[in-house]
Amino acid sequence: MIARSYAGTYSVLVGMVLLLSQLVLHAQTSGDLYHLPPESGTEGEDLELTVSVTTQQKIIEANLYYREAGDLSYREQPLYYRDGGWVGIIPGDYLTPNGLEYVIILKTQSGGIYATPSETPFETPHFVPIKSTPESGRSFPGSDRVAGRRTISADVLILSPEPGDLVPPDEVVIAVSLFNVPDVDTNSIRVYIDGDDYTSETEISEGIINLVPEKLDVGFHNVRITMSTDYGSAIQPTEWSFTVSKSGFGLLDRIAYNGDINTRMSSEYAGESILNISEIKGKIEGGITWVNMKGTFRLTSRESPYQQPLNRLNGTINLGEYLTIQAGDFNPSLNAFTIDGKRVRGLGVNVRLPWFRFQVVRGQLNRAIQWAGEKDRGYYLLSQETKTDSVNQATYYLDRRGYVFRRDINAYRLVVDMYSRVILGLHVLKAKDQVESVKKIISPSATFTVDTLAAGIDPGTYTLDQFQSAVDTAGGILVLPEKKWGGGDPEDNLVMGFDLGSTFDQQKLVFEFSWNISLYNRNIWDGAMTRAEMDTTLDDSLDGFIGVQYDESGLVTGTPLKIDTASILDPATYEGLFTVNAFMTPLLPFDFSAFQKQPITTVINMPSSAFHLRLKGRYPRNNFLIEYRQIGPEYVSLGNPYLTSNLREFILQNRLSLLDNKLQISASYKHRDNKILRTTLDPLNTNTFSTSVTLVPGPGVPSFMFNVQSIGKDNEKKKIESSGMDLREDSRAVNSLLSINFPVSFLGMKHSFVVNYSEVNNKDLLAAERKNNYLFQKTDSKTYSVNLSSRFVRPLRTTLSFSRTDLFLPIMKNGIVTKLPYTWTAFAMNGSYLLRENTLRLNGGFSYLHSAGSVETSLFGVKLGGEMKIIEQLSLSVSGNLELSHTGVFKDDMQDNDGDGKIDEWGEPWGINASGMLLTLGYKF
Repeated sequence: MIARSYAGTYSVLVGMVLLLSQLVLHAQTSGDLYHLPPESGTEGEDLELTVSVTTQQKIIEANLYYREAGDLSYREQPLYYRDGGWVGIIPGDYLTPNGLEYVIILKTQSGGIYATPSETPFETPHFVPIKSTPESGRSFPGSDRVAGRRTISADVLILSPEPGDLVPPDEVVIAVSLFNVPDVDTNSIRVYIDGDDYTSETEISEGIINLVPEKLDVGFHNVRITMSTDYGSAIQPTEWSFTVSKSGFGLLDRIAYNGDINTRMSSEYAGESILNISEIKGKIEGGITWVNMKGTFRLTSRESPYQQPLNRLNGTINLGEYLTIQAGDFNPSLNAFTIDGKRVRGLGVNVRLPWFRFQVVRGQLNRAIQWAGEKDRGYYLLSQETKTDSVNQATYYLDRRGYVFRRDINAYRLVVDMYSRVILGLHVLKAKDQVESVKKIISPSATFTVDTLAAGIDPGTYTLDQFQSAVDTAGGILVLPEKKWGGGDPEDNLVMGFDLGSTFDQQKLVFEFSWNISLYNRNIWDGAMTRAEMDTTLDDSLDGFIGVQYDESGLVTGTPLKIDTASILDPATYEGLFTVNAFMTPLLPFDFSAFQKQPITTVINMPSSAFHLRLKGRYPRNNFLIEYRQIGPEYVSLGNPYLTSNLREFILQNRLSLLDNKLQISASYKHRDNKILRTTLDPLNTNTFSTSVTLVPGPGVPSFMFNVQSIGKDNEKKKIESSGMDLREDSRAVNSLLSINFPVSFLGMKHSFVVNYSEVNNKDLLAAERKNNYLFQKTDSKTYSVNLSSRFVRPLRTTLSFSRTDLFLPIMKNGIVTKLPYTWTAFAMNGSYLLRENTLRLNGGFSYLHSAGSVETSLFGVKLGGEMKIIEQLSLSVSGNLELSHTGVFKDDMQDNDGDGKIDEWGEPWGINASGMLLTLGYKF
């Protein structure tokens, strides 16, 4: 089930309404990008996000980045285009009671970027509170990840059938021992075969799970068992495969496979542009004995040589539970400080033994792009650099733009498990741009602009050959350098570190420590430096020593490092490991003079290091976390480019589970600042207090969630700038959310009635000290929403929703600070009906939105469609949408600018704002 952007609303039409409301909310603040974050989500249920843009520029890449609240790393996922907007679905496995944080980035063909949040998105992402459910199995920060959810590992013993085994049809028995798994909540155990729930047929007693399924089809089958502990922590799922054979044991009997393939074609009209997209995707899975293979692919018409690949190809081979090999596109995870969820195209190997684990990642983070496919995005004429010598001969300088270097990655991680008590891990990551991957001369069709500053050449648009001919005719010289172009510099990165962990009190208490250091070079055009260049890196004297300063008399000043360059290995000999030159960060790992005085503090605060200390407890009815982490201002990992640097955080979290896990009470405190270095100017302190109460008594009973978050920010400025600007900040934002779900059943009908209320209040704690005309640029808001989802006796489902949002935008008007109200009201209804013995589903609905502010806008949308099962394995779906818009009265600051004695007004009649058709054909085998 998918929980769409508004909490409790599961319909496509509601998602459309929210998208329309985005156009009202963010048109005032985010330019051409419009997005309304969801009020909340539900643990275990997919969450859909939608974003739209009104720019006429072509969007060539749209990505969603998301993480569990408080994590360091984002997972990367491409968005797809639907119903006039870009859509992304976050799997329910990634939604936990700790909350969700996400960022959306869209890139245009001209090189522009749209982001939400619009300012420092990866440092201040959108936050969504997540409702917990007793059935989902409690998760907790910092434990192992399986399919994105945090879980704890357990020693589950598979008795029958063994992984990869070949079993006759009448001898299939699923048996698992939980003897070595303490504190299992037997009520939480779920047994699945090929995704179907067999729990009701399973016997659970004396620590044994036993299932004799009814006749299974001949072929490949997958078993998955999930469970949680008595105190609510999710246990890592146990999953394996086996094959049901025909009579006899021939080779063909041992081979089984299944899969599906889907093709999707859409045509969307928005504004004055038409976007046609075709896509085909599929997967196939099969196995023989101990070997399980899986392949997936997605091919789209949006694939272009002018951008990073949108097609996805992946092949995975599992040899039991001991070895996994991935080839193609995959998202590896070593740790948060190296690579954790970013797409790689290449090869991944994961060896898992009881006391040993080894991971290898090799491939490409970026593929080479020669140019961006637009004018001035391949070649660029530096017209202002044109020079004419004494004999009137002009020299024209051409530059390269719009390129991307191929970025190779090699990462390794080794983990040793010492008797399940102490875990030690070592890891290293190497990422480097390949300079030779981008060529000096590109496509003959690449054009660039020549303006009047290029003396002697007629202004216009030229290809390289045309411009060379014009330069020759004018008797000039054309210069196109071999390297050091203006479109970006090649980079090099090396990250090393280690992890240390241990468990106590029967694995209920876990300690973790991780330390990492990075070397980063932002410009490797010229490769490694020489010894002579090293000699003058930190001083001006070529004396054979590094870091020795002399006064005018030739005497040594200060406290010299006095590093003999002859004793240092020539940087050229290890250039393959890392490129050392004047552009590397850091030039020195730390301040050697400070190290002599305060060695421990100096090492801890190394600007290129990152570490965290974490203590977490998982006890009955109580989970807690104490964590300190620090990421230096010069720490860089190209495998995790969204990692926030220059960061110190201290985190306290505690969650109580009461009434058989039906009542969840959590509280947290987080302090964040950027004061790692003593030289930091204008530090920013952020203190966040959060608390939430979730009550889910059980099926058929109303559930309740209340969440409050207080965010205080202080930049430690005490005085107004000499220029008169007041840059001080001491503010507090309070976000609150109340959500109540009322399930109702009568006469065979089931209804879910959801009421939501959310509010954001901002307060300037320095208001009494500021001038009357100071503009505190933070917006307050209130949102009310009511949603009703119904399932009738007949195969009819309907969803009704109503919402109202009030914004209070601070503006300066006639020298007086005031708040401009902005309100929109939305209503939507949709439904689906099953026909022909559930082989035909009809879908339809409508939505209406009215916004009131400086612009009064009405939007009306209709969507119709159907899904039909043509044969058992073949299905077809068709849908269409139409959106009409009407712009009402525009009051231009309540002014009479045309002198007619009336307030300026204008309006537009009803017209088509967007429309589209979607056709999908799917086949399973």
